[in-house]
Amino acid sequence: MTVSTKVKTTLANAESVYADLSSFSLDTQDQAASQMYKDLAKTQRIVIESLKNRVEYIEKKKTLEQ
Repeated sequence: MTVSTKVKTTLANAESVYADLSSFSLDTQDQAASQMYKDLAKTQRIVIESLKNRVEYIEKKKTLEQ
């Protein structure tokens, strides 16, 4: 498995975690828990954006090397 594939898989997993956290924040009746899930989802968005940037960099580098 290439680094590119691993990073893309990690990105997909990170997006799944974000979706779960967002869903949890809506599903819970506990306001403190809901806020915690919202905060975690916000942090997860940062992780997702970082991984997207890395995928773009890897793809661009791969294109230039061909």
